Formats: sequence, C-alpha cells, structure tokens
Amino acid sequence: MTLSELKSLQKRIDRLRSKRAWLRSNAQNVTLSLSGMPSGSGDSDKLGSTVAQIADIDAEISVLCGKYNAHVKRLSSDVFEEYCILLHIVGGMTWRRIAFEVTGRADTEHSIKKRCQRYSW
Repeated sequence: MTLSELKSLQKRIDRLRSKRAWLRSNAQNVTLSLSGMPSGSGDSDKLGSTVAQIADIDAEISVLCGKYNAHVKRLSSDVFEEYCILLHIVGGMTWRRIAFEVTGRADTEHSIKKRCQRYSW
C-alpha cells in the first residue's frame, strides 16, 4: 500500500458516502402525482430499489472502511515515513507542519512529502 493508494481509497469511501446521502435525500422526497393522468407503465418500486441500493452502498462502505483502517493500523510510529504518513492522514497535518514538527525546519517539506509518496508498506 502506498500513500496515493490510501488516499484513493479514502476518496472512494467519500464518494460512496456522498452517493448514499444523495440517494437518501431522493428517497425521502417521494410525492404522489394526483393529476388523474396515467403515468408510467408497469409496477415499479422506486423506493424499494433505492433502499436496496443504499444497503449495497452501506455494505461496500463498511468493507472499504475495514481495509482503510487495517492499512492505517499497520503503520508504525517507529519508521520515519510511516510516522509522517500517520501525521498527514490521521492527524490532518500539512506537509509543511509535519516537516517543522519532525525536523524543526519547514524547508524540508518537499523532501518529506516525496519520501512519503514513494514509501510502500
């Protein structure tokens, strides 16, 4: 696993959560058409299919979150690159702040970022 793969996994989880929220909001906005005009052909259960989609998305999110958490837990604070990745991913720190925190100088921001992006665990 690399930092870019971990970030893409997090983005995928975020996209699925957004899709789930969108589906939930659309499922809650169900109104009946009382115009008296015939509509649609056949029986369709839009609410039921939406609930099924939400359940599938919830299952996929839980699997992806499990993978994400397993990869983050494998990171150790003993290895320099892994410690910096933990600060960036879990702590939400910028590369500049990490460079200052770890080395005491902010001018090593680019080199620390590159080392972490190349690192694989």
